[in-house]
Amino acid sequence: MALTPAPAPRKRAKLDTFAASLDELISQLQTINSSLASDSAPSHSSLIRELNSLTLKREAFEGSLRRVKKQLEEVEQSKDWREELDRDGVELWNRSTALKDSWDDFGSATENDKAKEVIALIRLNAFKIIRLGAPEPLEEKDHVALLALSTKTYTALSSSTNLAAADDILSVGAEHCASISLGPPLDGSQGARASPPLSTVRIVLAHYTTRITLSIQSGKMGVAEWIKSKIKDELFGFLQEREICKVANTAHEAGRWMLASKARRESSSSAADEGESAKALPWLLWAFELLEGVQGEASEAMKINVLSVLVEAYLDPSAGSSRLEKADQTLIKLLRLQPTAALWRRRIKLLVARSAGDGEITRAFVEASTAVTPWTEDEGARLLQELHKLPDNRRSLKSGVYEALVDVAIQMQQREACNRDSMSEGSASTSSISPTSPFLAQVVMSAVLSIKSGPSLHTLFEHISGAAPSFQLDPQSAFLCTTYIWRSADKAHAQGKTEEAAELCLLCTKPMLAAMKETTWSKSFRKAALCYGELKKYDEAEKSIAHDSSAKGRFLRLYNLIGNARYEEAAALIEAMVSAEGFYLQLLLWTAKAAQEAGSDPLLSKVLECLITYSARHEEAVVGVDCMVLFRQLIRLLMYQLSDEEEEVNAELLSLLRGHFAAALKLATRLSKQTPIPEKLAQGVAWLYRIGYNLCTRFINNPALGSSSCSFFGVIASLIELETSLSTSTNPKDLATLMRCRLVALTEDLNSARAASTTTSAGVDAYKKLLSHLDKLETDCAELSRGKPRNEQLERTRETLGALKLEAFAALGDWGRALELAEADSSVRTEKSIKILAQKAVEDDSCPPAIVLEILKATLKNLFGRGDLDTIRLMAGLLLEDKPDEAFEYFSIAVSFLASLSSYPIEEQSWLTISAWDKGIDAFTGHHPSAGHQWCSLALRLARSSQAPLLAKQMENDYKSLCEKFPEDGEEEMRG
Repeated sequence: MALTPAPAPRKRAKLDTFAASLDELISQLQTINSSLASDSAPSHSSLIRELNSLTLKREAFEGSLRRVKKQLEEVEQSKDWREELDRDGVELWNRSTALKDSWDDFGSATENDKAKEVIALIRLNAFKIIRLGAPEPLEEKDHVALLALSTKTYTALSSSTNLAAADDILSVGAEHCASISLGPPLDGSQGARASPPLSTVRIVLAHYTTRITLSIQSGKMGVAEWIKSKIKDELFGFLQEREICKVANTAHEAGRWMLASKARRESSSSAADEGESAKALPWLLWAFELLEGVQGEASEAMKINVLSVLVEAYLDPSAGSSRLEKADQTLIKLLRLQPTAALWRRRIKLLVARSAGDGEITRAFVEASTAVTPWTEDEGARLLQELHKLPDNRRSLKSGVYEALVDVAIQMQQREACNRDSMSEGSASTSSISPTSPFLAQVVMSAVLSIKSGPSLHTLFEHISGAAPSFQLDPQSAFLCTTYIWRSADKAHAQGKTEEAAELCLLCTKPMLAAMKETTWSKSFRKAALCYGELKKYDEAEKSIAHDSSAKGRFLRLYNLIGNARYEEAAALIEAMVSAEGFYLQLLLWTAKAAQEAGSDPLLSKVLECLITYSARHEEAVVGVDCMVLFRQLIRLLMYQLSDEEEEVNAELLSLLRGHFAAALKLATRLSKQTPIPEKLAQGVAWLYRIGYNLCTRFINNPALGSSSCSFFGVIASLIELETSLSTSTNPKDLATLMRCRLVALTEDLNSARAASTTTSAGVDAYKKLLSHLDKLETDCAELSRGKPRNEQLERTRETLGALKLEAFAALGDWGRALELAEADSSVRTEKSIKILAQKAVEDDSCPPAIVLEILKATLKNLFGRGDLDTIRLMAGLLLEDKPDEAFEYFSIAVSFLASLSSYPIEEQSWLTISAWDKGIDAFTGHHPSAGHQWCSLALRLARSSQAPLLAKQMENDYKSLCEKFPEDGEEEMRG
C-alpha cells in the first residue's frame, strides 16, 4: 500500500510494520469470510482457530496503528486501507448474522453454547475491525452506527458468558452514545426539541436499556437510576408506543431481577438485602406507569406481567407497613385486566392475610368461582383448598362462603340448563339442576371436611335441599361424606354434645346422600335415635326410627320405650325384634340389661323368656351365654312376683314357672351329656330343685296350682335325680325329698284311677299302673332307709305309700293282698301305715269279716310289738263304734296278747276292761243279753288278768246280779 511522501528510515520501518500487519489482517479477514461463504460450513474448532488468529492479527494491527498514528496524521496517506477494513469488517459482521440465523437452534445446549461462542467472537472482531476502518473524525451518523453495533456485540458476548469483553464493548458504546446529540430545542430553550430520527432514538434506547439491565445485575443501582433519568429527560418525548413498551419491559425485568436475586440469596443461605423488594417497587411502578399510556394487546399482556410482579414485591415483608393494602389495590387492577381464578385465589389469600371483612372475602370467593370458565375440577379443588385454609376462628365466614358457593354452583347449573333448553320456552329452574353437579359436589365435600360445627353444616345442607332438591352426590362422594359426618358425630358425642351428634347423624339421611340410602341411612337413623334416647327426648328418637323395621331399629324403639317407662308396649315389641331381619343375640342381652336397670320385673321376665327360647333354637349362634343362669334369674323374678301377690297367687305365673322348670330340666339334661360337663351344672341343678321344691310345697294345696302340682313335683324329682348323678356325694335328705316328690307325682295317676270306674277295664288298668309305680317307689324307699337313721320325711312318704296301696287294693277288691300287706314285716312299714291299713279294713264294707279279723290280728301284733298303746286304744274305740262284731274279736285278741305280756300299763288295762264292761251293759240294756254276757264275761277276764283285784271283785258281784236278771250261761262263766 503506497504512502507518500517517503518518510525517514525509522518511521519507514514502523510504517512497514503497520503495512505488514494490515496485510495480514486483511488476508485473515478475507480467509474467514471465504470460509464462512463456502457451502461446506467449517467446523467449530477450525473457526475458533481462525478467529483466534484473526484476534491476534487485529490486536497486532491495533498496536502498530497506535505507533504510526501520529506519522499517518503528519503525512498524506491513502484511505484505501480504512475502506478495505470497513468493507471486510462489514462483510464479517454480515457473515456472523447469517451464521447466527443458521445456528439459531443448533440442537443440544452444548452445541448452542459453542455456536454462541463463535458468533460472539466473530462479532467482537467484526465490530473492532469496522471501528478501525471508520473514517476519522467520526461523524454523528458513524457514532450512531457504531453504537448500534456495540449494543449487538455486547448482547452476543453476554450470551456467551464473555462478560469482561462485553463490559469493554459497552463502555465503547457509552463513548459513542455520549457523542450523539438528539437535537437542540427548537427555540433554544429547554422546551420541545426537534425530533431526531426514530432509528437513532431506538439505537440510543437499546443502549440505555442494555446498560440498565447490566447495572441492575451487577448491583450498580446508581448507574441504573442515572440512565433511567436520562431516558426520561432525553428520550421520553420522542418515544412511540413500541419504544415505550421496550422501556417498560426493561423496568419490569429490572424489578423482577431484584426480587429473583433476593430469592436466590435466601435459598443459598446468603445474606439477602432486606431493601431489595423496596428497590424493585419504583421500577415496577414506573413500568406500569409507562404501560398505562399504551393501548393494544401486547401492552395489556405486559401490564398483567408487571402487576403480577408488583404484587409479589408488595407482599414482601420489607415493602412497608401498608404493603398488604397496596398489594390488594394492585391485584384489583390486575383482576380488571385478567380476572382469572388464580388471581382471585391470590387476592383471597391477601384478604385473609390483612384480616378483611367476611363480606369482602365472601365476594372474592364468589368472583373466583365465577372466573372459572369453563369450570374444571382442578380449579374447583384449588379454590376450595383456599377455603380450607381459613382460620378456625372464622367459622361463620366459612359457613357464609360455602352458602355463597352453593348459590354459585346452582347458578352455573341453571346456565347450563338454559343452554341445553335454549330452544324451549322459559328458563331453567331449580328443578332442572343436574343431579350430579360437579362443582356443587365439590362444595359439599369440602364443607363436610372443613366445617366443624354441626348446626352450621345442618344449615348448609338445608340450604342445598331447598335450592337444589334434585341434587345428589355420586356413590363414592356420598360414602366419603357420610364417613366424615359420622366421625364428626362421634367426636361431638365424646365431647358431650349429644344433640349435635344426633343432628349430624340425621344429616346423613338428606336427599343429596341418597346413594347411601340402602347401606347407611338406617344406621344413621339409629345413631341419632341413640343420642336422643340419652337426652331422654323419646319423641325425637321415635321419629328417627319410625320406619326402621330391622332388628336394630326395633331394639332402639324398645330402648326408648323402656326409657319412657312404657313397659307394656316394650314387652309387646320383643317378639317382633327377635323375628326381624338382622337380629342377633346381643340385642336381647342389651334389652335385658335395659329392663333390669329400669326395674321392670315383668318386662325383664319377658326378655329372659325370649332369650332362653332363642338360645334353645339357635345353639350354634349362642356363644358365651349361660342359659342356666338365665333360667335362675327368670325363676327368681317370677317368684318375687308371687311373693308380692301372696294372698291371691297368680295362676299364670305358677304355670310359667312350671314351664320354665321343665325347660331348665331339659337344658340341664342336654348339658349333662356333653364332654366335658359344664363346671357349675350340678350347682345350678341343685339350686333349681331346692327352689322348685319349696315352691311346690308352699302352693301344693293352692287352687292356682291345681292339678299341675303333680307334674311340677315330677320335674323336681327329675332335677334331684340329675343332680344326684352329677354329684360325687349324696345327701340323704335330698334322697328323701326325691321319694316324696315321686310320690306326689303319682297323685296324677291316683286321680286318673279314681276318676275311672273299677267296673271298667280302664279303671282296673289305671289302678294296676298305680300299684306298679307304688311298688317301685316303696322298694326304693325301703332301700334308702335300710341301715340308716330314721328320716321323718321318708317315713311320711312310706306311710302315704301304704295308704295309696291299700286304696288301690280296696278299689280292686284285692283284700288278700291287703292282708299280705298287714302281715308283712313291720320293720319295713311305718306305724301310720299299719294303722291306716287296719282302719281301712274296718271301715270298708267290701272287706270280708274274716279278712278284717286277720288284719286286726296282724295290726295288734305289730302295734304290741312297737308298744303303740295309744293306737290300740284308738282302734278299740273305732271298732266299738263301727264294727261291734269285729270289736269283740279285737278285744278277745287283745286279752290274749295282754296275758302274754309281763308288763302293761294298769290304766290301759283298766280302759279296755271298762270299755268292754260298758259295751256289755249297753247290750243288756238294748235287749241283747247274749252279747251282753259276751262282753261282760270278756271284761271280767280282763279285770282278773290285771293288777286291780278290787275292780275284778266288784265286776264279779255286778255280773252275778246281771246273770240273775238275764239268765243264760252267765253262771257258768261266773263259776269259771
